[in-house]
Amino acid sequence: MALVPLELPPGISRNGTEHDNKGHWFDCTLVRFYEGVIRPWGGWRVKSLSAVTGVGRASHAWKSNDGISRLAIGTENHLYVMTRDGTIDSITPDDLATGNAYATMGGAYGAGNYGAGAYGTPRQDTLLTLDPTIWSLDNRGENLVATCWTDGKLYEWKPGDNKASQINNAPVDCRALVMTPERFLMALGAGNDPRNVAWCDQESDTIWTPSETNQAGSFPLQTGGRLMLGKAARDYTLLLTDLDAWAATYIGFPLVYSFVKVGSGCGAVSQNCAVAIDAKAVWMASNGFFVCNGSFVEPLPCSVQDYVFSNLNRQQQTLITATQNSDFGEVRWHYPSANSIEVDSYVVWNYRENHWAIGDLARLSGVDKGVFQYPLAVGPDSYVYEHEVGLDYGGLVPSLKSAPFEIGEGDQLGVVTGLVPDDVTDGAINVSFITRSYPQGVESTYGPYVASQKNDLRFTGRQIDIQYTMGTPNADFRIGKPRLDVQPGGRR
Repeated sequence: MALVPLELPPGISRNGTEHDNKGHWFDCTLVRFYEGVIRPWGGWRVKSLSAVTGVGRASHAWKSNDGISRLAIGTENHLYVMTRDGTIDSITPDDLATGNAYATMGGAYGAGNYGAGAYGTPRQDTLLTLDPTIWSLDNRGENLVATCWTDGKLYEWKPGDNKASQINNAPVDCRALVMTPERFLMALGAGNDPRNVAWCDQESDTIWTPSETNQAGSFPLQTGGRLMLGKAARDYTLLLTDLDAWAATYIGFPLVYSFVKVGSGCGAVSQNCAVAIDAKAVWMASNGFFVCNGSFVEPLPCSVQDYVFSNLNRQQQTLITATQNSDFGEVRWHYPSANSIEVDSYVVWNYRENHWAIGDLARLSGVDKGVFQYPLAVGPDSYVYEHEVGLDYGGLVPSLKSAPFEIGEGDQLGVVTGLVPDDVTDGAINVSFITRSYPQGVESTYGPYVASQKNDLRFTGRQIDIQYTMGTPNADFRIGKPRLDVQPGGRR
């Protein structure tokens, strides 16, 4: 008899087949790998006192000069501000053009002949996709600045005002906006030119016409793509089209900014798919994940890339949003799975430890902690939730499953006679085992067993998966490196 330690590396590995990933964790939800230990996410609770009207696909947090924390939320037809006590007020401009909550094909839902083509096969590239209404939000000092492409105007809201107002002299028909590190407000796709970048004079968002006495200006990017978003990093501003990446660097009068293409074939998949982390920015493209340091773009190796992009609703990919969780060094992308029109799944990159995780959770937009005590996220019910607080998951269950690993040698089976746990669970976790003789063989499941105590077992197989599920609701746990008692069996 031998004790076989289950020493699987942190993170989920899911490129290729399940057997391709043997010796790794293969699936999880609401579980993170952090500092050598497997643990559950923190839970969540409702923060807002009321729901917003519409679908909150953009959020931005900032503090006003008096220290009041605020969260801006943009839906397809409203703009809101929430304060720390959870009070939500509408600051929607009077003349805001109503948008759409989801992407549509050919300009309207149901375009094309019903039943045309085989179910499950990609449609021909003959229809125009109209993106959903996604707000672009930032703050200019204590003031909120905002725009959405279906309306195109640049708005500003000052604390104490009842509604956001259009910025005087600002360009119209804009796609997005960003405040640069040098405090210039940039309008992206300005004047209905999808490649045009326009910026106001420094510290003055009502001066947009260039002259010898100001630093306002504009620049058309030489690209075949359309501008999607801007993200301010430490000493440059990343501009992403749907095809490529550009770095805007302040050089002073008279040109004010230089624009350099830093990456091709790495365009943004959506308007809120990027996060700036100090001098770097990371984002999701339609074909992978990328990171930029201001000088060049590199692909970000991803151990779950095959799974994520095979499980993505391509028609609704512009719903994808990215948020940071700085406490654990994570960037999280929420996306709609292949069988869902709404966001229902996530993929997480731990940038401190460089591993990945996946899971199921519907969150439409969010912000990191800092301005507020906890990270905030907008749910599909249009309420704002505090995250990483308590262990209540709203009925969802944290779980973790491995890919198969070998317990037999050659054509010999292994007999498992016991489990020696290495967990801190207080009875909160159950463990099950799935055995098979070969990758596509018949599966047999044993368990669940209580993972916090030694279990006498008796089952045979050549390959085995281990699966953890939470047994006690809202309970904490830590999973280390359990061991199995394994002895040689017969041949099959």
